[in-house]
Amino acid sequence: MTHIDEQVVFRLFELSLHQYIEIRRIAQSELFSVLNHYAFSSNMIADRIVEVLKTANETDHDQVKV
Repeated sequence: MTHIDEQVVFRLFELSLHQYIEIRRIAQSELFSVLNHYAFSSNMIADRIVEVLKTANETDHDQVKV
């Protein structure tokens, strides 16, 4: 995975938590496609997922839904 690929994964992850549902849905779909394409790429965002879940009380619950 290249540096650009990693940046795409991180940006898609951020967009997958966007306040607008349509952006969230598209980003989540694309993120899952990328994560399925690159073995173990989900490890890159695992820490960020944990942080989002830890702050779920402070975050809009719709944003953390998949």
